[in-house]
Amino acid sequence: MKHSKWLQLTAAVAISAITVSVNANISTAHKLKAEVNHTKSLAEKVISNKDGSLIIKKIRPHVWMHISTGTFNGQRVSANGLIVEHSNKLLLIDSTWTEQETKDLLDLTKKYLHKEVKEAIITHSHQDKIGGVKTLEKNGVHVYSTKLTAELAKKNNHPQPKYRLQDSVTHFNLDGVKVETYYAGQGHTADNIVVYLQKEKLLYGGCLIKGKEFHDLGNIEDANVKEWPTTVKAVKKRYPSIDTLVPGHGAIGKGQGLLQHTLDLLQK
Repeated sequence: MKHSKWLQLTAAVAISAITVSVNANISTAHKLKAEVNHTKSLAEKVISNKDGSLIIKKIRPHVWMHISTGTFNGQRVSANGLIVEHSNKLLLIDSTWTEQETKDLLDLTKKYLHKEVKEAIITHSHQDKIGGVKTLEKNGVHVYSTKLTAELAKKNNHPQPKYRLQDSVTHFNLDGVKVETYYAGQGHTADNIVVYLQKEKLLYGGCLIKGKEFHDLGNIEDANVKEWPTTVKAVKKRYPSIDTLVPGHGAIGKGQGLLQHTLDLLQK
């Protein structure tokens, strides 16, 4: 009889232990699911600074687009740039319009992406692309541009990026993330370059390429309209298999569509 009670007690303890273990596993699963949902929600969320002049949104698994707003000829104008994740760091492609917006960008990426910008590429020397260089360098970011962009920045009283890209093509391998910068010639400006993300087949056209919603060339104060079509054709030839194209202003395009759109505008 005592032996029977001992067996019952042992069985009850075992069942209790199994129940606790199952409940613990269920609790852990719920926590993991909550964490996954939080991460997914964050990835889909549009992040912005307090005054709404800067927003950051995810466009590919490891790529975000930043959109900042500045003033040009008395009008408010939005401008695009990219943030590319590599390992535990971030690459910034183009600054924002202002030093304050760039400070906000660095703060937002730390808070929400939990990574810091360590490198930046400037695609040309206009305010909407180079406006936050001082803030970047103050925060230890290595800022790259071509020699021509640095010279034009100095001429126009903008800070000069300290690090140099090659005049034609520069390759970066950032923890396995392959990035190419390409100078094909003059267009929107004398110094405009494009940036290609190999794995994503994503081309950042900068202000060389016009968004679909634009029906003219926009600011051509520093443009070489004669050479612009040749430059775009060279880009089109070099990157025949792009999936995504991000212009300097306006909505993202698919494939080479925005390259052809820009060429069509140049023929008007």
